[in-house]
Amino acid sequence: MSRERMLRVLVALLLTATVALALPTTRAAVSYVVVVDLSHGQGVKGLDVFLKTLYDAEVYLVVPSKEFYDALSPQVKALATGYYVGNLAKFTDPATGREYTLTGIYTDLLIIPQPVKPIAADEVASVISYLKARGGGLWVAGDSDYGAGEDVIRLVNDFMIAIGANIVLDYLSVADPVSNCAADYRVVAWVRPPKELEFLAYGAEKILMHGPGVVAFYDPATGTFEKLTDVLKTREDIKVIVWSSPNGTIVENNAKIRGIAYEVGSIGVFPMVVAQIMPQY
Repeated sequence: MSRERMLRVLVALLLTATVALALPTTRAAVSYVVVVDLSHGQGVKGLDVFLKTLYDAEVYLVVPSKEFYDALSPQVKALATGYYVGNLAKFTDPATGREYTLTGIYTDLLIIPQPVKPIAADEVASVISYLKARGGGLWVAGDSDYGAGEDVIRLVNDFMIAIGANIVLDYLSVADPVSNCAADYRVVAWVRPPKELEFLAYGAEKILMHGPGVVAFYDPATGTFEKLTDVLKTREDIKVIVWSSPNGTIVENNAKIRGIAYEVGSIGVFPMVVAQIMPQY
């Protein structure tokens, strides 16, 4: 795959993190460099499993404090490469005291998993500067409307809109009464990317998405959310990677914030993991 400037939203519970040396400022002798943000209240359950999938990468975390890092499991500390203390605007190497920003890091992919605290304006500006300077990737993990998920959705959408993206999350969930693992909310989704991204499906034609949400389209001209499927034919910059099966069903678990783009009870194929190529970066 070429180094396209790509933004990805993962609409599922994805918990990630990292640990141990110093962040690279020049190309390392590895396939790629990943930085994971854990400074916005994210959980770390399953982090070690995620790190095992990045076996050929250097992976670093941005954590809110050294105490947070110290509390991570030995497995996570063994699998990760390094950690820094701070937030997305600036962070410090605890070993040297040197301060960094995202623009000073030679990284291929920044991951922001499921934030539960707001991403501040200076952090948004830092991410935008990073994307402009590096032309790298950004992967944002969201949630569905189950439990406290609506708060995560709101934070993710605020961030996505602030950086100029058109892919957002609706305040709903996707269930599947047929393609599932013993419960309709344990959705077995289909990895069906467009031809230019078909390598993403190699060895993973189907994936389990536990209580997933649904991706919508944000129109900045009107400030409205629309069904992503309604605009795909006219938006070559937006690529759906993962879909529900044709038995996908839109459900509402929490009515505190009502769904906007999709209708509760709708049945069909719904977008659940989506990428956007952003030429401004």
